This record gives sequence, C-alpha cells and structure tokens, in this order.
Amino acid sequence: LHTVLKDPDRNQRLVMDELVHLSDGLVVMSEMAGALMREVYNAPPEKLNFIHHGVADMPFVDPSFYKDRFGVEERKVLLSCGLLSRNKGIENVINALPEVINRHPEVVYIVVGATHPNVVRDEGEEYRFELQTLVKSLKLEDHVVFHNRFVELDELVAFLGSADICVTPYLSEKQMTSGVLSLCVGGGKATVSTAYWYARELLADERGILVPFADGRALAEALLYLLENDVKRHAMRKRAYLFGRRMIWGEVARQYIELFKETRRHQAISPRWVAQPKRQSAPSTHGAPRLSFRHLVRLTDTTGIIQ
Repeated sequence: LHTVLKDPDRNQRLVMDELVHLSDGLVVMSEMAGALMREVYNAPPEKLNFIHHGVADMPFVDPSFYKDRFGVEERKVLLSCGLLSRNKGIENVINALPEVINRHPEVVYIVVGATHPNVVRDEGEEYRFELQTLVKSLKLEDHVVFHNRFVELDELVAFLGSADICVTPYLSEKQMTSGVLSLCVGGGKATVSTAYWYARELLADERGILVPFADGRALAEALLYLLENDVKRHAMRKRAYLFGRRMIWGEVARQYIELFKETRRHQAISPRWVAQPKRQSAPSTHGAPRLSFRHLVRLTDTTGIIQ
C-alpha cells in the first residue's frame, strides 16, 4: 500500500475493505500507514507488515565527485527532484533563496524533473512558467537551474550525489510515502523538508530538518544552518545513510521473500488463512464474458501505451 487515506470517500473505503478482506498479508511503507490501517480500516494487526520504500544502493560520496558533471563545481548545491506540480511547493524555496544567497552567493538551486503528465494535460506548463517568472523577478537567474525532463535512475543518482542539501518543500501534510525523500535518505543527503507525515518518520532522530508548510523564512533558516555548520551537516548525512541501509532494494527484497514464505507456512498450517471472497456469484449460463479493452484504450494515445 503506497498510499493510505485517512479520510476515504465511500468508494475508496469499499475498495480498501475488500482488499483487507481478500489479502493474506498487507504491506505498509510507514508506521503511520499501519496505524491508519488498524484504526480507520479495521485491518487485523496480524495481516499488517511494515517494509520500507525501496531505494537504489547508492555510494556515500562527497558531493564534489559529481558536480563537474553538471557544471556546478565550487558551488553549494540545493536539490529538489521529481515530477513537477503545484503541491511540490518549489516557489517557497525560491522565495527563501535571496536571504540564503545574501550570505552564501555560491549557492545554486537545481530543480530536476518533467512536469507531471496530469498537470500538463490540465494546465500545460503554467506552473513551471510561474516559477521561472518568480526567478526572474527576484533576479535569481544565476542561482536556479531547471532540468525539465525525466531522468533515468543512474542520472538521478548523479544529481543526488551532487547535492549538498536536498529539499522536499511539499505543501500537503497527508503524504504517506515519498520516493524522492526515500532516495534522499538512502543516498545519505542532508535534507530539509516540510513536516508531512512521511517526513516526520523518515527524518526523525536528526536525520533531517523539518520546517512548517509554506514558510520561506523557516526554510531559509534551516538551509543557512546546514550551510554554515559543516560538522552538523555531515553528521546528519551519516545518520541518514546508515538508516537508509535498511531501505536498499536487496534488503527490501529479502523482507518480501520472507513475508511470502511466512504466508505460505500459514496457509499450509491453517486453511482459514486463505482469504475467501465476500460474495459468491451465481454460475454464469452464458460462458466466458466478453473481453473489455476499455482500460487499455484509456492508457493509449496515438503513440502507444503510457504508464
């Protein structure tokens, strides 16, 4: 379960109730998701399993190792990455930059990622243009770089590697998981984040700094604190990286395999463990139903199928 809603609508609740009933086991990626599954959806505790969001196994390297690849040698790099949309709160980092740059003119803020396809469909590149206009109005053209494209994992790892500080300034508290934040922690990055649910867990125990939502001043203070305290920043990086060892794909895969084995053992011991459908349909007298390709049509444009 990548997402668990605290306030589901009727249909969402029906779907989750059915999933809970039919599943032999449920995997959540955060402790809060597990709590919501118990409290909101009445999921049996014995069905719930906590396994971290997986991340690539990245080396713990000095950011300077990658900076020449992106032309930012001898600069302090702030990084936000992921598909761009209004709930990412990038404008709050941009608004915080003048105060940061006043004391650290070597800072550059890199924003990596294409605009989310749903955003492009509904409003085009309006949000990105607004961000670029904000950059110009604050005269930050030499300090903000947009990479408007999807990047493959190896290049994303390089971008992360070049960052001195990662920033996830999201606007919604109700974010149960974040692949981007997982990568930041797994890569051993010093991270500043708004206090959404997943960030509170992943950045606990001084693995990062949490700031209020839509608060540019608080962002500036947190960034300056890390930029001006090398010892604190590097200690934070180490804590994040060591914690992230439990999130690398090899470890996550091992936990899933153990879960599958345990589920099979339960099934062998007790047939009651095998989930049964809630509803029994009457036998069909018309043979197999006609195939429906509506879902494929919705996923397909003139080029091909979009994931």
